[in-house]
Amino acid sequence: DKDAAVLALIDPQQRILICRRADHLKIHAGESCLPGGKCDKGDANFTETALREAEEELGIDRSLVNIQYELPEISNLEGYLMHTVVGRVSEEPQLSINKEEVAETMWVPLESFLMSNNHWTTQYDRFNVHVFEFPQFDVFGFTADLCMLIAIRELGKSPEFDINNGQKDITKIKLKPITTLLLF
Repeated sequence: DKDAAVLALIDPQQRILICRRADHLKIHAGESCLPGGKCDKGDANFTETALREAEEELGIDRSLVNIQYELPEISNLEGYLMHTVVGRVSEEPQLSINKEEVAETMWVPLESFLMSNNHWTTQYDRFNVHVFEFPQFDVFGFTADLCMLIAIRELGKSPEFDINNGQKDITKIKLKPITTLLLF
């Protein structure tokens, strides 16, 4: 099975937790991501996968996470069907970072993913990819797309830029135009 799940964790200040993958990893080394990974046979559902991975990677106690909803699944370029589980915490959790998987983390205001002052696009493969610059590290591609979707839904605002970059489908998301994903 090629299913994977990520946890989009939001704190009371409307910030989302972003990770930077460890530099020694074989795939997507040093890239931005949400905590998550492949589904294990023992996982009852995608929420359990996302919570298990967040616990393994960042030491987040799953009992502190209040699950809100799941975004429609999206196929990524590697052929994984990605399931994004959105959860909230009542306060910023104490993290215990597994350095084998995660180099660093940062909490980013959701509103940052709707503003044009830290946003630009670049060409990747045949797609225009969204990039958001932050002091610690940049968030781009699939992770940037997810953060934009969540920011639009959570804040009820539109971005200050063309989210589809003049394309029918957004960046690395092949299955559905972003406008379709906003209808859930």
